[in-house]
Amino acid sequence: MNTRYALMIALLAAGPACAEEPASEFSRMDQDGNGMLDRQEAQVDPNLQVYFGRADTDADGGISSTEYQIFVADLARAQGQDEVPAE
Repeated sequence: MNTRYALMIALLAAGPACAEEPASEFSRMDQDGNGMLDRQEAQVDPNLQVYFGRADTDADGGISSTEYQIFVADLARAQGQDEVPAE
């Protein structure tokens, strides 16, 4: 199984509170309400700004809510291991 999808499943299995925080943060950053974060909207998060290309796993130029939640889970895991998020 793809590591990113495994992390997403783990995030969702952890319960609504764990999944809700990244979702509400995503909604706050999605200024135009189109369900995607573009590079300009990502400017508010230094980690997302630096790793935008890694977070945009389907390379469509935007980060969906699902991609953002996976990125947050990857980042939390990496920070616990002093690594950069997985590509």
